Amino acid sequence: MSVHYAYSRSMMNDDINVRAIRDAYGLTQEGLASLLGVNVSTVWRWENGNSPKGAARALLSRMREEAPEAAE
Repeated sequence: MSVHYAYSRSMMNDDINVRAIRDAYGLTQEGLASLLGVNVSTVWRWENGNSPKGAARALLSRMREEAPEAAE
């Protein structure tokens, strides 16, 4: 297994609990959607099983790091 593949797999397995992050910041789904520039339905899907991608995932990861209570 290549190092790149192992790193990519570990990043894919880094689940982000969007609801915990949202709660830690006191945001509604609408508020988080506005902050991230996505639709409310996208936030709902993230909270119900789909994983955020791209820039939204990066921002959510940073938000999780800065709010320890958001880290499940």
